[in-house]
Amino acid sequence: PPRSTHSLHRRQRQMCIRDSLGTAPNQDLVLRDLDTSPFPVNVSIDIKPGNRTNIINPGSRGGIWVAVLSDSEFDPLKIDDSTVTFGPDEAKVKRDRSEDINNDGVDDLLLQFSIPQTGISCGDDEATLTGETFGGQSIIGTDSVRTVGCRKLSTKRLNVLSKGY
Repeated sequence: PPRSTHSLHRRQRQMCIRDSLGTAPNQDLVLRDLDTSPFPVNVSIDIKPGNRTNIINPGSRGGIWVAVLSDSEFDPLKIDDSTVTFGPDEAKVKRDRSEDINNDGVDDLLLQFSIPQTGISCGDDEATLTGETFGGQSIIGTDSVRTVGCRKLSTKRLNVLSKGY
């Protein structure tokens, strides 16, 4: 399972720290989470690569692709996709692949999520992706979205709903 792989990486980092401190395995040692930085690295993402408007129908049962783009300082293929979540409801990755989306000669990471599981709602104007690299560095990226397929309620209907009738 994906989470156990991530836990294994964390245990391996802890064992390396224990060894470098000269602490015997049977001694108590309090270890903090060992991210390489206490702050997430901002990564560039592209929701619906190739579509500048990033239109999402929150009522759709389909999937949505999100690209984590490479740059001179970040290799998205080092992301542990078992730790990646997307949207307000933190949808997990359904599929992944690599492809050079931004035409820089370096593969980018493409991740697919189930639209209903993202929690993106009518009126949302952005969505965020979070996760960690295999080395434990937190990442975060946000891109704009435009929701469609949202029925506009009349003022009279909104008043009825707000009064609880």
